Amino acid sequence: MKMNVSSDNTKEFLFNTLRVIGLFSPEDKSISDTEADLLARFMSLPDTHRFYPFSYKARKLVSESYTPKMTKQNLSLKVNSLISKGYLYRDEDNFIDYTPTIKKLLNTKEFNVTLLNRAAD
Repeated sequence: MKMNVSSDNTKEFLFNTLRVIGLFSPEDKSISDTEADLLARFMSLPDTHRFYPFSYKARKLVSESYTPKMTKQNLSLKVNSLISKGYLYRDEDNFIDYTPTIKKLLNTKEFNVTLLNRAAD
């Protein structure tokens, strides 16, 4: 089975890619649709937020992108959940950033997955 994730919309592409990654993650690391959506919104912010993707300004932009606006508390809970699942991390200065694997997706334009069943029938 081959799966190709593509879209002309960056946020949609990232959301779908994160969902596929979540399917192959252990259950305790699996990303929910709401978490994938939130992470995709952060990842699709303008490049001015590239070095501090979870700054106050970035959080405000993401919060306001929801209808109705997402509360600071709810956003913080979801970000903390993404940290505990290994999609984000806190660095030595207590700044939140993407893990290296997730950061690679920022420059990804295409995501292909091939599943092979090599079991003998």
